[in-house]
Amino acid sequence: MLRRDFFKLCLATASAASIPTACTKLPNRYRKPDVAFTGKDRLLLQNLHLVDVRNKRLFAENALLVQNGVIQARLHLDGTSSLPDAHRVDLGGAYLAPGMINSHCHMTLPGGLGIAPSLAFAYRRQVERNAEECVKHGVTTVRDMLAVSDWLFRLKRKIEEGKVVGPRILRSCALEVKNGYGDQLSLLADPRFYKEIKSPKQARMAVRQCVEEGVDFLKIFQQTDKNTLPAHHLAKMDLETMQVIAKEALRHRLPVAIHQTEAAGLHLALNAGIPHLEHVPRDRALTEQEILDVQSSGAKITPTINVTFGLSQPRLGDPNWNQGMIPWLESKREALLPPLLNRFLEPEFAKASLDFYRKLQDPQSYETKHVIPWPDQSKFTAAAVIGVENTQALYQAGVEFLAGNDGGVPFVFPGAMGLELYMLEHIGFRPADLLQMATFNNAKAIGMERSLGQVEAGYIADLVLHRQNPLQSTRHLLEPLAVLQAGELAYATEGFRQPWQG
Repeated sequence: MLRRDFFKLCLATASAASIPTACTKLPNRYRKPDVAFTGKDRLLLQNLHLVDVRNKRLFAENALLVQNGVIQARLHLDGTSSLPDAHRVDLGGAYLAPGMINSHCHMTLPGGLGIAPSLAFAYRRQVERNAEECVKHGVTTVRDMLAVSDWLFRLKRKIEEGKVVGPRILRSCALEVKNGYGDQLSLLADPRFYKEIKSPKQARMAVRQCVEEGVDFLKIFQQTDKNTLPAHHLAKMDLETMQVIAKEALRHRLPVAIHQTEAAGLHLALNAGIPHLEHVPRDRALTEQEILDVQSSGAKITPTINVTFGLSQPRLGDPNWNQGMIPWLESKREALLPPLLNRFLEPEFAKASLDFYRKLQDPQSYETKHVIPWPDQSKFTAAAVIGVENTQALYQAGVEFLAGNDGGVPFVFPGAMGLELYMLEHIGFRPADLLQMATFNNAKAIGMERSLGQVEAGYIADLVLHRQNPLQSTRHLLEPLAVLQAGELAYATEGFRQPWQG
């Protein structure tokens, strides 16, 4: 969430990473397992439990037929059943669910932060690793919420060419006013990702340009203060401009998402008719009427509560410290964060990020000047207390939620959707609802509900195998046994590769 200054730091890192070095060979890329079939072959997955995410139950069928990367049929096989002519894989009673969709992440941000010359050269590899770890953790599609320069295009091309294992990527373009919260993105000097808006008329033209450029969705902003120190007031988009963007985007069937962390921004978003609300207001508790307004609007919310995981730290005089879920975060972080850094980050980023995290734990660190941007910790404790309480109230009111984790910002990773879902389960979300959010709900939000997000005939065979029932606990989502992308085995644990070799 250190976006203005964090994007600056990432841009510098990305620029340095363009320098030819021995690291450009990237010898440690992840490779898919060797198997006896391809995604085009006829494949019968048998002896498994099929997860119905839409109805939050298990299907009666116990086998799945896949060909040409598409689900052909769900089947019920018993001792008397005749088997289709296909490569047969016995999955030993595993649970099969649709691939998860991360509805809010930043694929070209490293998820780590610090100062070290080695980070510039590790950045290129880290961008690819972000993609690999998505697939290895069951995330087969992502909605990228703004990228660094043209690194996203490079990554998408490598994934499409089969040079990098990674998810399907939908990209955004930001529309923002001068000196607004998203204005730091103008530093990227790439109009494919950022367009400055000076008038409603210009906003309408910008939306049309985005349509012509093949943008998958738009992003706008409504936040009046920075997340880093020293804080200062930011410009905000007016209601008329926002309404023009929403109306023109709707005409072209282009979704619009708004970054909003304040109740006033939520009101503007609802009045403008913005369908996707990113984050949750943290400045005050929402009233019952405001919650009803969100529910009746049909807007969908991506809460991204795990941005608080590493950044809600003690600061002198902070009224939110040790309130709400912060004691729970404190009890979990020491055990979970170092392994997460090592699992999702290149060694250079993992070490620098852990050092940076240790410095954040010192309350005095917020009272001094630093070489690199320093988070305003009070913003993140407010999100962990007030923001979480608002999230709980909205969930209890029946508002539709999406699942995204803001992966790429410090201590959050695009592939670590499991942590976001785990934290949401802790605050009262039901596991079956969370799995539905990460699959069926997200597929609807990205306009792919007829091809992704369910285990149904005619759907793309993006599938994830779990050892235990993911409808019962989000813990069962953390370490998939295997992942298929369009019917091709993209990942399998070392102990679960044998069934695929026949």
